[in-house]
Amino acid sequence: MKMQVPASHQSKKRKKQRNSVNLSRTRRRSNRKRITRRRAHKITPMIHWRELLVSMLLAIGGTVILFLFFYRASGVKGYSMSPTLMNGDLLIVKKQAEIERFNLVQLTLPSGKQQIRRVIGLPGETIIYKEDVLYVNHQPVDEKFIIAEINDRKESGVTFTEDYSTESLKTGPIIPEGCYFVLGDNRPYTTDSRQNGLVTAKEIRGVVQLRLFPFDEIAAF
Repeated sequence: MKMQVPASHQSKKRKKQRNSVNLSRTRRRSNRKRITRRRAHKITPMIHWRELLVSMLLAIGGTVILFLFFYRASGVKGYSMSPTLMNGDLLIVKKQAEIERFNLVQLTLPSGKQQIRRVIGLPGETIIYKEDVLYVNHQPVDEKFIIAEINDRKESGVTFTEDYSTESLKTGPIIPEGCYFVLGDNRPYTTDSRQNGLVTAKEIRGVVQLRLFPFDEIAAF
């Protein structure tokens, strides 16, 4: 004869079983959440670094595009601009810039040759050199960038810049609109507007902003 288990005892047993099942489910859920969190922690840094890399590449690409739009790199050939610039110097040239007196400009001559020269005379001006003094509209103007060279030549009894006047130009003594009188800094040995005449605004490709190389001689102009 089987003994009957009291109903209350069976009820308690069922509760224990249900509680055990629920506890097991809770533990599984908890374990799943931990695994999910670990995976999320692993994935999140990867996503973060990818986003950072994409942002950096976009920023670099945008900077390069802007640089190419507004600036260009140009090398110096020869010694026409010494002592300011030397053969092999690497320059940064701004394509669109207002041209002012004593700016260094990059030119493209009708022959296709490129060179760097310094702007001395602007439209509407007369230029005269007499005994190494620059006169703009008959007023003396200092050329501080070659003062040492002028003084050295004076000691030898010769001029650094030979006497000259824009009166010798075919266009007359006054520089026409859209034209510029340019010289090299190495006055005794350079060819410039004294021999070739004025340059036009179309021939000026940009204004030199920076010497980038040699690195130990980086300079802004």
